[in-house]
Amino acid sequence: MDKDMMDKVNEAMKANGMRELSLDEMDKVAGGLHTDDMTAADKMEFNNTFMAITQAFGFDVAHQMFMEATGYQTYYKQGHGHSVTDEEKMKLVLDEFWNFTDNYSGGHH
Repeated sequence: MDKDMMDKVNEAMKANGMRELSLDEMDKVAGGLHTDDMTAADKMEFNNTFMAITQAFGFDVAHQMFMEATGYQTYYKQGHGHSVTDEEKMKLVLDEFWNFTDNYSGGHH
C-alpha cells in the first residue's frame, strides 16, 4: 500500500479512537495474522478497525487492506444477487474469515 493511502488510513483510525500499530504488531501482521492468539476483544477491535476503514474509504480499499493484512483471499464483491452497503459487504467478509479461522485453527490455515 502506498504511503499516502497508509497515512489516510492512520488518520481515519485515529479519528475513530484507534492507533497506529507498534513495530511488534507490524511484525505480527507482516508475518501473517495469528488468529489463534487473539482474544474476543482483539477480534472485536480487528473487526471495528476494518469497519472504520470501510466507512472512511469504501469497501474496495478496506477489502484490499484486509487481504494484505490477513493473507486471506476473498473475492466477495457483490451482494449475492442483491444490493448491499459497503459495511454489509465488509461484515460478510469478516464473518467468512472468522468462520474459516475458527474451523481451521491450530495451524491448518
